[in-house]
Amino acid sequence: MMKTKFRKAPGLIYDWISMFTLKLNEREKWMQHVAGAGNEAEDLAYITYWMQRFPNPDAILKIFFYLPDRMTQSCLMQIFGSVMQQTKGNLDMMQIWETIQDVSKMKEAVAQYYLKYSVQDLKLEEIGEIIRRSKLTGEIQFLLLEFFLNPVIFITNLQKWGKQYYEEIESIYRESASSILAWQEHVDEEELKACVFYVYGEKKRIQQEMLAGVDQLVYSVAVIMKNTLLIDIGTGQSGWILLGGQYEQTLKRHKETKLTMDQLGNAAGDRNRTAIIEYIVAEGEKTSTDIAKKLGMALNTAAYHLEVMRKAKLLNSHNKGKSTYFWINSDACLMAANVFQRWARGEAED
Repeated sequence: MMKTKFRKAPGLIYDWISMFTLKLNEREKWMQHVAGAGNEAEDLAYITYWMQRFPNPDAILKIFFYLPDRMTQSCLMQIFGSVMQQTKGNLDMMQIWETIQDVSKMKEAVAQYYLKYSVQDLKLEEIGEIIRRSKLTGEIQFLLLEFFLNPVIFITNLQKWGKQYYEEIESIYRESASSILAWQEHVDEEELKACVFYVYGEKKRIQQEMLAGVDQLVYSVAVIMKNTLLIDIGTGQSGWILLGGQYEQTLKRHKETKLTMDQLGNAAGDRNRTAIIEYIVAEGEKTSTDIAKKLGMALNTAAYHLEVMRKAKLLNSHNKGKSTYFWINSDACLMAANVFQRWARGEAED
């Protein structure tokens, strides 16, 4: 049986890197960092509350935390991930500080992240020319030039601000110690697997298969970044998982969206309802009036079919003014697909 081991450090480190990222990137970029497992307005208020507890870092540090797009992690987050892989989740903060203190390692990490070049054998003039030819914004180009002129200043500031943030986040963990300890005492590999499978679904099938052969799973909790899930199984016999503090709500949502064959057949086994689903998939969220008009059915008929599918959790809804808008509940639809797959394989429902 796979063993599980709780480690506090990865969650702490992830939280302080994430808080720097939030502070140094505009809202459109940092909101996606919250992972959106809850209501966006609620998540925004939650993160804003924590951000107010921390000082504003020096703007020159942005190069370590800049998000070039919505999919790419920050430079320091990539370093963190690399160390996590090397230690299989068994790192402590000293290993991160040692990496940050190594000027040659940090120069190379920044160059590889932004320029996709090794700068070990390049002169400063050559590095400057590569930066000028890049498609980076003027602000980032300027910061990179300053960094390669005197990386020690940047790294010293990173250590100074980083330690302030880290001490504050440690105090938050101390405040939450009892709940974290209670949480980790009741977590087992089956819960971790269920969370991973639910969050990643078919997109991470390879990782799911690899998880079955893992002997030890190291896990940690991110308290501030509550809706996060990171996983790295690697190629060895150990792996690590980093969970947001509200992972239990994610599992609860998984159970709430689970469908039986009877529920699925009742909700989708009607030509009008499949037509409604196809229309919403193609056009995005719609009102009952939009749907009735497009599909040529009476308004009360459309409202009836929508309510059946909403109760079966195939559709979500929300009110805007006097209108109710409906959209596809992707979680439930994935569950429905899994129900069909199990049924096709002749497997019993869980």
